[in-house]
Amino acid sequence: MMVRCLFYLHESGFFRKAAFLFADFRDNKPSSFHTFLRIGTKNMPLFLPRRRFRRITDITADYLNENGIRALILDVDNTLSTHHSQTPLDGVDGWLRYMESRGIKLLILSNSKRERVEPFAKLLSLDFLPMGCKPLPFGLMKAKRRLGFKASETAMIGDQIFTDMIGANLCGMHTILLEPILLEDGRGFKFKRRLEKPFIARYERKYGNGR
Repeated sequence: MMVRCLFYLHESGFFRKAAFLFADFRDNKPSSFHTFLRIGTKNMPLFLPRRRFRRITDITADYLNENGIRALILDVDNTLSTHHSQTPLDGVDGWLRYMESRGIKLLILSNSKRERVEPFAKLLSLDFLPMGCKPLPFGLMKAKRRLGFKASETAMIGDQIFTDMIGANLCGMHTILLEPILLEDGRGFKFKRRLEKPFIARYERKYGNGR
C-alpha cells in the first residue's frame, strides 16, 4: 500500500513541485514559496486549516453546527493519543460520546496499519479505516462515503499539515488542525514539523492563533 501511495504522489508531480519549492526557499526566492502557500480552493489555501485548536476536546458541537459539520474523520497519532500509544488522551472518550449524543458521526482514518488502528478504534467503539494514504484523497473519500455526508458537511481533524490538512482540503472538506500532543523524536517527523512552521505562521498572520 505504501508503494502504491508513493507511486501516486510521483505520478501527480508532488515530489517535483516540492523540490522546486524548497530549492527556491533555500535560495531566498520567496515568490514561488508564496505562490505555493496560496494553492488550494477558492475559499481556503491547500496548506492551511480552516481552524486550529489546541486539543480535540476543545472542539465543541456548537462550533461544528455553526459550520454545518455533521461528520468527523479523526486521525489517531497525536490527535486522539500520543504517537503509537493505545491509551486515549484524557477526556477523549467522554468527548466522543458527547459528539455522538449531538448527532455527529465519527470515523477514524489513519495512515497506520490495521494492527495499530483496530485495537484503538475498538477501545473507543469507533468505525475505522487503516492505511488511509493521506494526503492522497482516496482514503478520505472512502471515509466520507462510509459516513454518508457531503464533503462540505465533513471535517478532518488531525495534527499534520502535509497529510491531514492537504488531503482534506483537496477533497473540499472542513479542516481542523490540532497541536501535537507530544512532539515525535524521529528525524523525519522533526523535519516535517520544521516545514509546517511557515504555514502555521501564515495562518496566524491571517486568522490569529485560532484558539
